[in-house]
Amino acid sequence: MKGLKRLFTFAVSIVLISQLVWAQNLNQYENHWAAQHIQKWMDNGWIKGYEDGSVRPENMVTRAEFTAMINRTFMFTEKAGMEFSDVKKSDWFYDEIAKGVKAGYLSGYEDGSVRPDKPISRQEAIYAIYGIFEAEGIEEYTLLVPEIMDYNDVSRWAAEAVGFGFENGITTGDEKGYFRPQDNITRAEAIVMIDRAIAHMEMERERDRDREPQDMDKEQEQEREQEREQEREELKAPEGSFDYRAVYIIEKWVSGGDVYVEFEEYDEGLFEVKVKDLEFDEIDEQRPYIVRIKSDEMELIKDEDSNKFDIVYGVVVEKRGDIMEIDPTPSNGQDDVVQLNNSGSNTVLYEEDDDKEYEDISEGDYVWIVVESSTRPRVIEILTDDELNEDRDEPPYSDGY
Repeated sequence: MKGLKRLFTFAVSIVLISQLVWAQNLNQYENHWAAQHIQKWMDNGWIKGYEDGSVRPENMVTRAEFTAMINRTFMFTEKAGMEFSDVKKSDWFYDEIAKGVKAGYLSGYEDGSVRPDKPISRQEAIYAIYGIFEAEGIEEYTLLVPEIMDYNDVSRWAAEAVGFGFENGITTGDEKGYFRPQDNITRAEAIVMIDRAIAHMEMERERDRDREPQDMDKEQEQEREQEREQEREELKAPEGSFDYRAVYIIEKWVSGGDVYVEFEEYDEGLFEVKVKDLEFDEIDEQRPYIVRIKSDEMELIKDEDSNKFDIVYGVVVEKRGDIMEIDPTPSNGQDDVVQLNNSGSNTVLYEEDDDKEYEDISEGDYVWIVVESSTRPRVIEILTDDELNEDRDEPPYSDGY
């Protein structure tokens, strides 16, 4: 029982001593300007005290120590192969230097050294942090903010990094507006600078996540436009001046403020043209039109003084002399018959080879016919049953335009 009591007393003593040491450590920097940042780092295990338990926030930081601080906070673990003249595998900082090189923010001097024990200056510190953000693909900053009183003391190679640091609140000047770029950075200053860099990194990543859907939409639109550009030569409508054509509009879109359509002309294939003097909403997709094409621009014909054009598609159910009856919806079982009279005097506004005449049509044929005022049909195409097999349920006929 006495042994248990002594053990309990010993355990309590350890706890009390630990609390005392923690309180003494806290007292070392509780009134320090960077106290909150230091405590955060202590809690996360990103920084440790010295052997005597002190933190020494005003101590200088070496290049190796600063590298280790960055690696812990940014969680860099991958290592690069390296050969610096002043770094040996037995050195405590060997792995830390290898991680910094791999992450892309640390490089050596021209003489092949990395000078790990050299105190790191304030401009060198922000330069290393800037290297991390460069690896993340941020935009470059080329000018220093004018508030820096001693901007002439900033080395040319560090100017961009210092400008980036001030622009994003990662580093600031003192109460008099001096950055002191050549001064060695203290442990407290290094902690705060890295802490702010982490916060800015998280903000940038959050912003990227918010922009991602919009960026994806833009990228998809750009990819779509690039694909269209690649296909444009293949789909380009024949050049020159054409009179009237019967076409079937497949798709419409807007590019560069202009309206474009892809259309199909039987026996000719697919084409793509810009639409002239017509709004996007005035065009219906998946329907036929009478059009005129000139200089790679399509003009949809809609003359108020002319008779109405009509495009009829369906199966010929009866033909007797100049009278022909066409069922445009043969699949629905109803008699939706369109009667056409070939004896009218109106001219069909469609130029077509004369090898397909009215006499070529037989009952049971599926036909695509352009007519004016439902008179004087002209055969555009006589398609076989196999060619029309997929179209019969939804025939591409129209009541005209």
